[in-house]
Amino acid sequence: MSKKKIALFINSRLGIKVLKYLHSQQNALIQFIVINEENKRSQEFLKELTNTLSNLDSVYTIVEYNDLDLEKLPEFEYGVSAMFGHIIEDKLIDKAKKDFVNLHPSLLPIGRGANPISWSVIDNKPQGVTIHKLTSKLDAGDIYVQAQVDFRIEANAAAIYVKLTESLLGLFVNFFQDWISGNLIASKQPELGVSSHRISDLESVRKIDAKEILTAEQFVRRIQALDFSNGTSAVFQDATGIEWSIRLSLEAKNKTWGVPD
Repeated sequence: MSKKKIALFINSRLGIKVLKYLHSQQNALIQFIVINEENKRSQEFLKELTNTLSNLDSVYTIVEYNDLDLEKLPEFEYGVSAMFGHIIEDKLIDKAKKDFVNLHPSLLPIGRGANPISWSVIDNKPQGVTIHKLTSKLDAGDIYVQAQVDFRIEANAAAIYVKLTESLLGLFVNFFQDWISGNLIASKQPELGVSSHRISDLESVRKIDAKEILTAEQFVRRIQALDFSNGTSAVFQDATGIEWSIRLSLEAKNKTWGVPD
């Protein structure tokens, strides 16, 4: 059986799970693994990756993105970017002899760019996951497969992230063999009314001023969208200028409000 040569670009726990899956496939050969530069990756990720590699029965080449030498790269047929967090240039994408895909945690074209989960919460848009052809235009490549994942308003960004990365891994596992067999056709994304966000866009809405006018739902959605597992959250600045971190605990109630038990 001929093995498909794969380049893997990872920067999170999802990427490590994709690595484990590809390692388990008899017709897949990981040529090299690319990780993001030091200021874009966590020590926890690096530690988990090191531990994972030590437990595998293969030795893989690890390269930092900034240290890539295109002339010395091993040949590869397929590229996989698993929430890599870096725009990959055309000259590198073109090195893939067959195809290059990206695993993205939104229902594209909703949620292009940075922090798609948070913006879908803020804008009350559907959440989901997508595997699409990788291009140098951010999250704009033709779509192979995607799936919608439903959440209620009590789910914050941290909880949604966990669920979407699980769903994205499952989507990739179901997609992979058909993809490398050439059995799938990608469809173009619609462009009308599509918006994209930068990292700085979310930071600009993190602080909620006492004088800011929001509906109750907008207020709740802002707080939920900014509540992450690393401890960061929305900030409320009161009329005296004091800033308060805000988190919510929401619980659905089935009984009618105001009706005694």
